[in-house]
Amino acid sequence: MPLTAFQKDVLAVRAANRSEESHFAGGVLLHASDDSPRFSRDFDILHDVALEVVRASERDVASLREAGFTVDTISRHGEWERDTTFRRAIVRGPDAALVEVDWAADSALRFFPIERDAQLGWRLHLFDAATNKALTLSRSWRARVKSRSGSRSALPVRRQARGCGIPRRSARAGTLPPPWRVRMTGAGD
Repeated sequence: MPLTAFQKDVLAVRAANRSEESHFAGGVLLHASDDSPRFSRDFDILHDVALEVVRASERDVASLREAGFTVDTISRHGEWERDTTFRRAIVRGPDAALVEVDWAADSALRFFPIERDAQLGWRLHLFDAATNKALTLSRSWRARVKSRSGSRSALPVRRQARGCGIPRRSARAGTLPPPWRVRMTGAGD
């Protein structure tokens, strides 16, 4: 996702606080080129150790405030008053510019090591970031497969089947050989 000038300023302050235990992840890694058609409104920072979420978020907020940014900590369930595995804040700048920042604990299970990055400090390897995105998408939507006998099972499918890249007819009933039929449903259905 191309970064705005404001987001680059925020990253410049926060990159110094990153380490192998506190690294960037998410869509900003996959679409960081200037010619990307997507913009990001948030930064995701993952931590191998749950306690690092608290330390890193407090360190980042202090650094951003020292640099002159306004930081609003979002605490719907008391996340900023206690130890937790997830925190969120909104960083505000001039001209109503803002970016959400999420700090979260994540497993240290990866296929590749964390990488040093000139702009982000430390980041998840691109292949691991792509794997995380694919897993997230697969959990977002499912196909219910119904056999002739009426039994059902849920199979993960990509969210894009709902009009974001995969032709709809590939997920419609009748495209799988009998006795199977597929019906797309939302995760809450």
